[in-house]
Formats: sequence, C-alpha cells, structure tokens
Amino acid sequence: MKRLFLVCIVALTATSCRWLFGWELGEVTHEASWYVRNLSDEPLIVKSVGFLESRERIAPGDSVRLFLFSPEEVEFEAFYLYRPVAPGEEWSIDLLTEDSLRTRRWRQADRTADGKQFFREADWRFRSDPIAGSDALKLVWVFDVSAGDLLPVESH
Repeated sequence: MKRLFLVCIVALTATSCRWLFGWELGEVTHEASWYVRNLSDEPLIVKSVGFLESRERIAPGDSVRLFLFSPEEVEFEAFYLYRPVAPGEEWSIDLLTEDSLRTRRWRQADRTADGKQFFREADWRFRSDPIAGSDALKLVWVFDVSAGDLLPVESH
C-alpha cells in the first residue's frame, strides 16, 4: 500500500510540473548568466540590494557572475522580472570603490532613463553559444563598468 501511494505521488508530481512550475521533464532550458566586468584600474564592490542581497568584490580587469538562471525562453529581463521584492522595496545594484569615495546606484525603476542603465539590455554585451549535445543555449550578458561610471559621493 505504501508503494502504491508513493508511485501515485511521483506520477502526480511528474504530470503536474507543467501546471505548477511551468516546465515539463525533458523540456529544453538554457543556461543564462549575467556578469559585471570591472574595466577601471581599482577594485570595485558590486552590491545587490532588495533581493538576495549580495556583495561581491571585482578586481581590475576581472568579472563576477551576479546571476545564474535556467530559463526556457531567452530573455534578458529574466534576472529581474522573476525576483520577488517586498512591497515598498526597490531592487537596485550599488557599485562602489573599496574606500566608498565614489559610487553609483542603478535602480530597476530607472531602466528607461537617459544614460547607462544596469537594468537595460542595450547597455550589456551579449553572447549565445550552443551547449554540446543539446538544443539548449549558453547565454551570457556582460555589463562593463568603467571609472567614468562612478560618481563622487558628494554629487548624489
């Protein structure tokens, strides 16, 4: 009886995955990554605020992967559209020098504003490569940060 119950649970779970989670077993999913690259000549700190808060140090000339996601559909916005943010809270990316004398904040709400915007796809570099033995793609977006993207603290 326990085995029958277990088999029913497994069968129900496998057949309801599409309805519950929007995917089916064996369906093609892509590997999507979003990186920040430091093109300045000093170490930078990149901080995600508002969802899965994180703080990463990026050495000059190096990059760090901020997000990894496996979407069925290829879309840039996947890294921020599917991230829950508490009511009244805003998701942003903060960038600062190690001494915190120069900084920059990109807010999701400002993605259509003038100037370089972290949450706007046009301001990223994109590469797509096939994953061997699969119909899936490896998708990579890179956001380049230069010294000119940072502002002195007093200008905020």
